Amino acid sequence: MPSAGIDGVGIKPWYCVILIMALLIGSFRIICALWLLQVLIHELGHLAGGVLVGDRFNYIRVSVLQFSRGGEISWRWNSYAIWSGATSTLPTTRQGLTWKLCLSTAAGPVANFVSGGLVLAVMPHNGSYLAGVCQAFIASAFLFGLGNLLPLEDRGHRLDGKRLFILIFDKRRRERLLSMLVLVADFKEGKEIESLDQYSLGKWAELKDQSADSVIANWGAYASADDKHVAGGHLEQCLAASATVTADFRRVLFLEAAKYQATHRKRFDLAQEWLAEDNKEEVDFLRLWTEAVVLQHAVEFELRLTKVEEGLAHVHAQTEDKQRTRKQRILQDLKESLNGQLKKSPAEDARNSTLFHPLQSEQ
Repeated sequence: MPSAGIDGVGIKPWYCVILIMALLIGSFRIICALWLLQVLIHELGHLAGGVLVGDRFNYIRVSVLQFSRGGEISWRWNSYAIWSGATSTLPTTRQGLTWKLCLSTAAGPVANFVSGGLVLAVMPHNGSYLAGVCQAFIASAFLFGLGNLLPLEDRGHRLDGKRLFILIFDKRRRERLLSMLVLVADFKEGKEIESLDQYSLGKWAELKDQSADSVIANWGAYASADDKHVAGGHLEQCLAASATVTADFRRVLFLEAAKYQATHRKRFDLAQEWLAEDNKEEVDFLRLWTEAVVLQHAVEFELRLTKVEEGLAHVHAQTEDKQRTRKQRILQDLKESLNGQLKKSPAEDARNSTLFHPLQSEQ
């Protein structure tokens, strides 16, 4: 199991210099504006392509601003997000997934090419300032479209060309990609997932390529593993590639690592290190539950009871729904157990400490 300290992608000082230049230098402002405009056109192309093949909108992000299904607006503030975008549409059926994903993926670069062609058709052919801006737009459109067709992938950021390559030429990674897509779609739709075996997560967990798909596959395999050593191996693979997933998912991995160190390895020092990796300012149910599990295995029953009380108060303040009722029942049962000074077996503790669906995190 790796030690705590896996780095995410933060804002680097030299990015601040670029941002200041973008605000102060006129020509640099135009370049940045054209770039972000191409990002917007590109992501709208993906969205249109997904909707046209019958997918359901999940979210769209342009630079740091993200719009999600249900009207939620959020920020993603890191060095990669500032100059990039992302779009997610999820399938509503399992038929024709490969060609649908190919079309929605290719729609992004196609949108850039089409926008460049349209501006080329209507631009003034003289030495005016407008003509210069149009020429810059056309160049940025074709460069952006062609650049995204390169078959490249780095730290979980997969260009459209790489995804198309996988879908067309790489059978194993294509099947894993489609399986993970269906899993996410089923979870987002709120379907009852009785078993993860239907998504072949154990099979796909064996395909190690430091990608977000690999993290999801190993996370599901970890949640369904009966052997603690096998589970630890899957969790280790998740943590090794955690830079490829979102900050919320990475946080879930860190907290699960804290529980694993406490419940299976009795390494409370490492558990505290993983807890320290959680830098979320607001305390939530997931954090309180993790601390309670760690304290339980450290035989700190009084402190754990305090954490359970805090958890009950936190859950009580939430909007009433099935998740709230479930959390209240879990915490209330635990409180009664602690008050009765009952000691659970390590196997039962380990089983009860993993209470969340593999893709579920506190919002």
